[in-house]
Amino acid sequence: MTEYWFGNRTEEVNKVTMLMERFIFNGGLYGNIIQGVAISRYSYGRFSYLFHRLFLPKKEMKKLFPIMNKAPSPIQYILYVPCAIRRWLRLVFDGQGKRATAEFKANAMLKEDKNISFLCRELGISRDLSY
Repeated sequence: MTEYWFGNRTEEVNKVTMLMERFIFNGGLYGNIIQGVAISRYSYGRFSYLFHRLFLPKKEMKKLFPIMNKAPSPIQYILYVPCAIRRWLRLVFDGQGKRATAEFKANAMLKEDKNISFLCRELGISRDLSY
């Protein structure tokens, strides 16, 4: 793609180059919600993505609620439930739920994006995005 953009444009344009270009230009400064949901659904699947967004991994919950770090490991699982409920209430009542609502709406309306799947396969992006 760099040869196409910054070179002498003699490189033949293929489908991957065009999809990457469209993905970059349509994403805005930080990407958009639909692209984020499409990439996440590529790695998790539709329902696993929803489950993952509703029930964050314990590692992520420990970042949001430092009290979980202070408790011994078995107690952390017990603390997970009230912390998750508090997170959901915060999303609903503190106005932090606009992005979450937009994500869930995008997930509901988004059909399987074959362009995203094709682009990820061609670029060698694994479905396992765990880090």
